[in-house]
Amino acid sequence: MRFVPKGFQGLMPAAALMAAIASAAAIPAAASARQSLGPCEEKAPAARPEALLYVSDSYDSVVRIFEEPSLRCVGVIRRGLNQPSGIALDRHGYLYVANYNARNVAVYAPGLDRPVRIYRTGLTSPSDVAIGPDGTLYVVDGGILGYDSNVVEFASGSTAPARRFRIDQGLIRAVAVDRQNVLYVSYVTNGGVEGEVNRYAPGSTQGTNLELYELGAGTFGVAVDRAGDVLVADSENFKSYINIYPPGVTLPSMTIDVSSDSNTVRDIRLTHSGRLAVAMGAYTTIVCFACSGQSRTINVTTDGVAIFPASL
Repeated sequence: MRFVPKGFQGLMPAAALMAAIASAAAIPAAASARQSLGPCEEKAPAARPEALLYVSDSYDSVVRIFEEPSLRCVGVIRRGLNQPSGIALDRHGYLYVANYNARNVAVYAPGLDRPVRIYRTGLTSPSDVAIGPDGTLYVVDGGILGYDSNVVEFASGSTAPARRFRIDQGLIRAVAVDRQNVLYVSYVTNGGVEGEVNRYAPGSTQGTNLELYELGAGTFGVAVDRAGDVLVADSENFKSYINIYPPGVTLPSMTIDVSSDSNTVRDIRLTHSGRLAVAMGAYTTIVCFACSGQSRTINVTTDGVAIFPASL
């Protein structure tokens, strides 16, 4: 793996890369321990790990849970899942899973392997989710197949859609929310030749195109760090990489190559320890680019990744 500076803005400071989206809870915190996660080769650890990495697998309809940074498997979730795709965690550790085939978003409390809440109304084929600091839930609906894709918004605590909007002439791939409740939506134009990212003010359905350069038809996952840097995953020519754009800059200040084996990036999440979790379809890789250490791989199929706790 190598780091390739691009553009003319210079490399982003490492400190700007060490924080992820801060998210808030839509459900009160649970007091239950992690004793009901189910078998996963080992029982849940007695001591609280540094962090937990959640990996969704649509092929086996399962979410696997790993300690981070050790990557030791500590649990699985199977009940209530049907082709799980994008996943997200709020600040209390509640897991939100976009069930593509079940046409819903299932919510799991910490330590439980059954849903405690289901979002169904207004959803037909959810493929990604994001949770804002104010508890607002954003769902990409129809973002895997076809061009009839939308973003469905649910206010905190409500399972009835508050808003629904689409991007004309574009296939929505992923969503992310920053610390100011600003929504970022990655998509591919209907011509299938380039990727774009729109930014939406809180409560707005009218987006602003960030006009980010060097994004292609393989544009997928998006993330925003604490400093406002936008990270966008893309794949082309049998290679996958992540472009990093500082606020207000349209050329990437850094590009991180994450694969040269024809696997495409499906999702990306920043961790609290300066790592980047990347869902690669055939496996999950942990890229250590703002910390010391080598990149590591979990050999499980994956469509979505999420980290608890969120980056500081």
